Amino acid sequence: MMKKTIVVILLFLSSCFVSKQQEKVSSCRELIPETFYVRMESNPDAVVLDTRILSEYAEERIPRARFAGNHEKLNGLVDSLDRETPLFIYCEYEDRSNTVCNILTKEKKFENVYKLEGGYEMWKKVNLPVDTTKRKVF
Repeated sequence: MMKKTIVVILLFLSSCFVSKQQEKVSSCRELIPETFYVRMESNPDAVVLDTRILSEYAEERIPRARFAGNHEKLNGLVDSLDRETPLFIYCEYEDRSNTVCNILTKEKKFENVYKLEGGYEMWKKVNLPVDTTKRKVF
């Protein structure tokens, strides 16, 4: 009887641990650059969000990307969107995009959020299109 009780307690504790770990994981679907590009291009309603710092965005970006590198800009871009709108998120190396993915999926309740695996650096390494039109820093 004692062994069964211990097993039940361990199962319960491990399920709590797994549940807590899953809460920490982003609900975004991570895509390699080539897949990110194909899905982004095949959906004209998709919104591409660049979460890098403004000076990086001003120099170059993924085509169609909109600057969302701070809370004010991010909220301004997504608050009027339908929660089913596909959102494609990237930053330089993935650190900021992880945070933004969590905000979009957990706080804002978006359902179709995709994150660029390897970030913008990987995008450039595989020679995908880059928009180099200079943007004014505001």
